[in-house]
Amino acid sequence: MTGTEYLRAIQANQNGCEAATLGRLAEIDPKLPEVLQVTGETLMLLEQYGTCHWGCRGGAHLLERFAARTVSYALASLRLLWFGHYDEAYSLLRTLGELANLLLLFANDSDELRLWRDADESERRNSFGAAAVRGKLEGRRLPLVLTRERFNVLSSRFAHSGQIPAAQLHNPSGVMTTGGYIQAGGLTYGIAQLAVFVATIALALSEQGEMPDPNRESLRSTADRLMTAME
Repeated sequence: MTGTEYLRAIQANQNGCEAATLGRLAEIDPKLPEVLQVTGETLMLLEQYGTCHWGCRGGAHLLERFAARTVSYALASLRLLWFGHYDEAYSLLRTLGELANLLLLFANDSDELRLWRDADESERRNSFGAAAVRGKLEGRRLPLVLTRERFNVLSSRFAHSGQIPAAQLHNPSGVMTTGGYIQAGGLTYGIAQLAVFVATIALALSEQGEMPDPNRESLRSTADRLMTAME
């Protein structure tokens, strides 16, 4: 087998895993089809806001950029979940969770958004890193969507030196793979985190983003439906 043939075989295996996963969603968890339906609706609205589909207000487009980044990370993580690359999807979801915490902070304290906007890169790392934002939310008694526990679960097994590598270990048998195989636990946990983070971001942006009132209500309503679908 040549290197090119190997890559094509891997691609075929990934595509097969995606087809099998989508075909078994209701079997794996009856809630998944509805959760994914509303996740798609929420991401579609976020993309419309992030690309000025509802009208351009000019300026730096800071919140719109956050919306566009949300869509990009969410769609990429979904593809990885379909392909059975759960660890890699979790790494993206951790970043999405950090963004959800950050936007939740901004929605409840507009001064923090101004501080973030005016800070240089070093100040942002120090004052608005994942741990710092969690501390600010806790200090204000605001809810955290990316808790320390979720952060630890979503952290890639290869992200930190000193950890023992364990690839795609999301099954009770303790079997590791390199992706391309369905593991129900890895899939359902990933989709659950994705839905919570996307819904939180949508609600936060609906509170502070400048958009037409009917679109604001649509975004808020869809995010509420996504939260409900997860219950």
